[in-house]
Amino acid sequence: MLALQDFIMFYEINSFISFIYVAAENDPHDGKRKCETLWPIFKIAHQKSRYIFDLYHRRKEISKELYEFCLDQGYADRNLIAKWKKVPKICFYSILKKAFVFLFLFS
Repeated sequence: MLALQDFIMFYEINSFISFIYVAAENDPHDGKRKCETLWPIFKIAHQKSRYIFDLYHRRKEISKELYEFCLDQGYADRNLIAKWKKVPKICFYSILKKAFVFLFLFS
């Protein structure tokens, strides 16, 4: 069950998103290709997913319940957020190997 604070935060998120969508829909489409008219919509979808991701994972301002609710209701793209959550795995040995090769070649 979502708490009152979560409903207030959800209302702020929803009003922010709807304001941006209205601005993108009212943007003139004169002289643009059909695919170019959709670019602002995709950009906004990306931004709102990133905003919700940052609120939960970086700033810790929303609860897990509200985060899951936003994902379930389609306010954020679950697959896109999954890509952001993945941390690149860097092998320490490969970094050392490249460093030694660099030092050997340029010393």
